[in-house]
Amino acid sequence: MTTDQAADSPADYQPAYQGPAQPPYGGPARPGCDPDLLDSIPCESKGIAARAQYNKDHETALTQARAQYDAARDAYTTARGAAGPLVTAARQQLEKLLEQLDCLIGDADELHKVEQAWEVVRDELEEHATWGCYRTIDCDFEDDVQDCPVEDIPARIADITRRVGEAESFFTELIGEPAKLADRVSKAQAEVADIDTKVKAGPAPEDLLGLYAKALVARWHLDTVWGGFGDVDDYMDCLCGALTCSYRGHAAISELMQQQAVEDCQQQSAAAHLTWLRDHTAEAVMAQYQRMAAAYGDGGQEEPPTDGGGYSDGGEQEPPTDGGGYSDGGQEEPPTDGGGYSDGGQEEPPTDGGGYSDGGGEQEPPKDGGGYGDRPQRGYQRPDRGGQGSRYRGREGSGGYRDQPGGSRA
Repeated sequence: MTTDQAADSPADYQPAYQGPAQPPYGGPARPGCDPDLLDSIPCESKGIAARAQYNKDHETALTQARAQYDAARDAYTTARGAAGPLVTAARQQLEKLLEQLDCLIGDADELHKVEQAWEVVRDELEEHATWGCYRTIDCDFEDDVQDCPVEDIPARIADITRRVGEAESFFTELIGEPAKLADRVSKAQAEVADIDTKVKAGPAPEDLLGLYAKALVARWHLDTVWGGFGDVDDYMDCLCGALTCSYRGHAAISELMQQQAVEDCQQQSAAAHLTWLRDHTAEAVMAQYQRMAAAYGDGGQEEPPTDGGGYSDGGEQEPPTDGGGYSDGGQEEPPTDGGGYSDGGQEEPPTDGGGYSDGGGEQEPPKDGGGYGDRPQRGYQRPDRGGQGSRYRGREGSGGYRDQPGGSRA
């Protein structure tokens, strides 16, 4: 019996099938062809160019908005500082006028009715008030950009453009707040001064309730003179948020523009390829044939046979499905019909008690009970197989072996 060899010994090693790009005897794989990659590089470049163009088109407006932001911060700080003492003085003057009117009217029930009527009107005004950071805008664009289906890109761009427009409109409104603050202070001062003039002039009794209502309204105007912003930081946070929303929206649009440009380029490339394929169909067939011939032609690796046959010389072999042995040089599996192994492999004891041949390969026990020959030839041909040669022919109805890759079957 021959000695066992290590599983990883060079004699037993056979390179596994690695596909068309793997060379027959190891070494670096041949570079594969990827037409999609060849098209993707210029398309990606077009996408980057489209994104850069969009950013360039909006660069001036965004730079100007940042300058307006810095100017508004300084202007609002100045306006707020100047308005503080004026509002305080007007409020003190108005509270004295309210006390005077209360005394002149002298009827608590009438005063209470006027105050209740004012509260109804005030609630309606405040319900529709547009002061402070009142505008709510969805500025989270990440989900709109990530994994956006190609067919949704135009709709996403339109929606983000709308939201960016709202943010920019609000930003424009906010940068005018310093001037609006000064205007509200002036109007509140004038309102208080007019009430003071009329009270000093001695109003008629029927006019007192009206003046009291005007005083209540003037007090509300002083309460809301800051436009809904508690302090300078409150205003600046709102202003910065509107500008940030605009910046993020433009960044999202530019990214979608890049995706759209890449998709348009790929569609154009695919259409051009189909046009060429229709006009040069025979050339495309031959080009495909040449690639297949290079991958599976002479000297190349083969695809495993689909008809139960073995592999050609040099590759690993799968056990035949009909119980037959392996071809020369490959590893062998024990036959399913009780027979021995071919030369060079391990041997199984014969099932009929017969011995092994001298020093050589193994033999199958003859079916007629006879002994073994002195030295069987490699690839011993069984009596129930037909033909000559170093490989078994396949059973009737099954595929044979190919002598060379791409050759005809025996």
